[in-house]
Amino acid sequence: MRAILEGLIAGRFFCPYSSREVYEQLRQPEFAAAIEAALRPFGRALAHLGEGDDVTAFFARYVDLSDSGDRREAMEELKCIRDQIMPVLDFIHLCGRAGQGDVCLSPGEEISFGGLLMHIDQFLVARDQLRDLCVYPMFTRVKVVEGNKEKLTVVFKVLVDAGYLVRKGVESSLYVATGKMGYLYHMVSWIADSQKLLPAEEPEADPSQGTGELL
Repeated sequence: MRAILEGLIAGRFFCPYSSREVYEQLRQPEFAAAIEAALRPFGRALAHLGEGDDVTAFFARYVDLSDSGDRREAMEELKCIRDQIMPVLDFIHLCGRAGQGDVCLSPGEEISFGGLLMHIDQFLVARDQLRDLCVYPMFTRVKVVEGNKEKLTVVFKVLVDAGYLVRKGVESSLYVATGKMGYLYHMVSWIADSQKLLPAEEPEADPSQGTGELL
């Protein structure tokens, strides 16, 4: 239980693709209640995407954003998600162009690294998309590299580290979109509805206004 709590507090999402065993445990009412109780002293609650049998992922949300510390941390999380939206959506667009996914890369959908690389090598527009993708700070923070394969490797590594993709197997070139991808879509919807997708400068969006159970 400790590892699960630490993961939730650290912002990890548990879904059938990233950690099926934990996901199944959290679907059990008694275990979920125990986790909920353990999260409470940390100002967190167990949240999920979807309802009933359609729950796609579990994560921890803040309970009371009137607490200055929690509010500050929630704001940082909101900024992080905000800065990831366009890079992830552009990656999805690149995958869609290569026939590696739909308009929305749904949790559970597979992406072939080799198939995507082949498409990029064959088409100039795809190489331009990859080049533009690698300009985002989300990817340049890792390292600047040359070559399509090296650039795409960095993109996949960052998306795995950020929790949006998981490798299907240690030696596999297939990756699977996780439940966090669904969370990103929820955040995009919330930002669009509240019209608070603001530039990096102040003022910032208020995470206590209308986020519901997302933060």
